[in-house]
Amino acid sequence: MAKKSESLTFEQSLTSLEKIVTELEKGDIPLDDALKQFEQGIALVRQSQQKLEQAQQKISILLDDNGQEQLVPFDNNGDQ
Repeated sequence: MAKKSESLTFEQSLTSLEKIVTELEKGDIPLDDALKQFEQGIALVRQSQQKLEQAQQKISILLDDNGQEQLVPFDNNGDQ
């Protein structure tokens, strides 16, 4: 990966994760390379989670500042 994971956008991180998963699923890479890719994937996941948490905090602050409703957890069970 050319860029450090900290400088990637959320979308770039997801793309990188998809590539890593594809390579690992093939199962034809040496163990040391697989471990390095796995480690890189974990770092990307952590960075992505942090960016999502920051975005959620920012949204909460913006909604609170404007006197609007609080965020509610998203329920993706297909119920509408």
